[in-house]
Amino acid sequence: MLEKQTTFYIKQQNKKTVELDIIKRRKKYLINNEKGHPLFSLKEINDNLIHRIFLSKNRPFKMKVYQTEAEFFTFERLFSFFKHTINVYDSDCNLIGKVTKKLFRFRKYEVKNNQGKSMYFIASHLVKRSNFEIKGDNYSVGLIKKERSKSKKTFLKPNGSFGMELVENLSNEHKILLIAAVILIDFVHYNN
Repeated sequence: MLEKQTTFYIKQQNKKTVELDIIKRRKKYLINNEKGHPLFSLKEINDNLIHRIFLSKNRPFKMKVYQTEAEFFTFERLFSFFKHTINVYDSDCNLIGKVTKKLFRFRKYEVKNNQGKSMYFIASHLVKRSNFEIKGDNYSVGLIKKERSKSKKTFLKPNGSFGMELVENLSNEHKILLIAAVILIDFVHYNN
């Protein structure tokens, strides 16, 4: 399914109902290919409203990645105020890897495999801070871009979508880890 995919569009799904800022809804994302066809969806499965209200971007959560209603992967984030990490598990609950925000480094992330070996570093540009470059060992792997909504209703809220372009030779597990990195970036930097 993901072998030939190099471009992903990740958009948070918002309900069209009026919602109060005090009520934080569970996050849902839709991941499309470059033609706009859905590849899979992500759904936060936490039921703890207290965590969503008071811990906001620091809250623990578990997200299931679905492909036509079949569970594909799981993203899990434990509670932490300082160290932001998402662990990624396959459908058999085996750890694939993790994405961690670098402590005391502004807008820098590290992607590690299941043995703890560093695979990729992700850092935002100095000028275009909504662009994040993905680097391997001295080579560029891809780019993550946050696109802001142009609507006047969402002017103050960073509502929009992420685009991610990757090189062709990445495995499915690496692509899923980089999608988890996009979700962590959204939680840490763009969570309302």
